[in-house]
Amino acid sequence: MSSFLSAAVPLLSIVALSAVTLLAMLVMRNPSSPSWLKSEGVAQGAGFVLTTGYYMAVGSASDALIAANIHYLLVVVLIAAVLVYSTYALWTLFAVGKRLKRADEGLSPFARERQPVGAPATAV
Repeated sequence: MSSFLSAAVPLLSIVALSAVTLLAMLVMRNPSSPSWLKSEGVAQGAGFVLTTGYYMAVGSASDALIAANIHYLLVVVLIAAVLVYSTYALWTLFAVGKRLKRADEGLSPFARERQPVGAPATAV
C-alpha cells in the first residue's frame, strides 16, 4: 500500500504544476503587470522551469507507478488523465477563460467583477 501512496505525491505535483502554469499564464497576461514581466526572457525562463518541472513530475510519477507493479501502458494513460483532468478542473474552478477575456479587454484578471448596486453577487 505504501507504493501507491508514494505514487500519490508525484501525481499531486502534476496537479500543482498545472495550477502554477495557469497562474503564470494569468500573471503574464495581466495588463497592469510590470514591463520586465512581459519580456521574452522571462517568458522563456518560466517556460523552461515549468517544462523541467513537468518532466521531473511525470518521470517520478511513472517510476513510482511502475514500482507499484502497474503496467506501463496504464501508467501512461493514468498520467495523461491526471494532467488533462486537473487542468480542466482548475480551468473551470478558477474561471480562467473569463479571466483571460478580461485581460484581453485591458482589465486585471485578478480584479473582482463590478456588480451593479443591488445585484446578487456571483462567484468568479
